[in-house]
Amino acid sequence: MILGRPIAKLLDVVTGIAAFCMVAVLAFCFINAKFPLIREPADLEALYRVRDVGVMVVVGLAGLELALKRSIIIFIVFSILLAVAAVFMFYSFG
Repeated sequence: MILGRPIAKLLDVVTGIAAFCMVAVLAFCFINAKFPLIREPADLEALYRVRDVGVMVVVGLAGLELALKRSIIIFIVFSILLAVAAVFMFYSFG
């Protein structure tokens, strides 16, 4: 999609920032698994939710960036799949 190329450049920057933050969150999760820094169950649950949602955001942004550079059909298919995954991910938090 020609129109999506400028948006893809913006998504590139946002995806890079989100990926950097997610690496920090994942590193903290792994460190916390080895050396328990957070012991409260509610705090651990919040940390793991941030991890799960963050991974979904980074994967979604990277996929949208790729789909915007391709045809409209690929963009629509990816958007539908991303929406379905997001709905079921948030539905599982209930």
